[in-house]
Amino acid sequence: MVQISRTDSYKQRPIQREEVDISRHLREERFSFAEYPRPAAKYFGQGRGNNKFINTWLSKYPGVKDDERLVVKQAAKGIEVEGESCGEGFEAKIMSDQLMEVQNNFDDKIKAADNDKDRTSIKHRFIEEISKCCMQFYTAESFLYKLMNKTLRNEDMSKIDTLGAYCYLLGSYVYFSGPKTLSTVYRGCELTDDMLEA
Repeated sequence: MVQISRTDSYKQRPIQREEVDISRHLREERFSFAEYPRPAAKYFGQGRGNNKFINTWLSKYPGVKDDERLVVKQAAKGIEVEGESCGEGFEAKIMSDQLMEVQNNFDDKIKAADNDKDRTSIKHRFIEEISKCCMQFYTAESFLYKLMNKTLRNEDMSKIDTLGAYCYLLGSYVYFSGPKTLSTVYRGCELTDDMLEA
């Protein structure tokens, strides 16, 4: 079959019809894990002070949290390193560049600010924006959410240097976003009969 342009009949390209299986659930693996669920799994936003992964990162890099720019640089570098190690270097570079772009935009605004009150307000907006950007990465279909879920579920402390800053920024998003209400999140999981009986 050939597709012909409506505006220029000389513009043609070959096409192929494909049957799409609509019964296949999109991103099913995102919400359903084949591995055995762990009872006391931690997550990145657990009260912001109660997360072992973030606390370990903060104790390893004690001065970093006071300089948001260093946190962002470390998060961007960590995303690149992890992306390269799992064969997703291009996607990781895009994410890293996007984080640095947000930082550079706010650096310009901070330099242009007239007084300390304006600078403080801009820094607060910067933390919110950078955290929002990190949350967008986490919720996108990418290598990063899978890696973060696996790392936090297994409490893999070998990833502290590469994912600690990113995890801290995700925790900041949870901390700064919206009203502080208690919510229950249900996550699907494939369980065997033995797991159900246990």
